[in-house]
Amino acid sequence: MAKILIIEDDKKLRTELKIFLEKNGYQVSILEEFKNPIENILKENADLILLDINLPYIDGEYICKELRKTSDIPIIMFSMLSMVRL
Repeated sequence: MAKILIIEDDKKLRTELKIFLEKNGYQVSILEEFKNPIENILKENADLILLDINLPYIDGEYICKELRKTSDIPIIMFSMLSMVRL
C-alpha cells in the first residue's frame, strides 16, 4: 500500500484529503509541526508528498528545495487557492 504524507496547515482540508485518500486505499500520514519539518518528513518514509505552498514558518517551495538535496520522493505542490472553485 502506498504511503502519502500530507503537509497542509488547514486542519479541515488535510482531514478531508486524508479521508478521501484512505477511502481509495492509501496509507496516509499528516505532518502537523511546521517549525522544523525536513527531518520529520524524511522520517515518514512516504511514497508521495502532498505539499501546500503556503505554510507557517517555512513555505512549501523552501521545503521542496531542501528535500531535493537528499531525497527524490515525488512531491505534488498545491495551494488551497488553486483548489477553490470560482
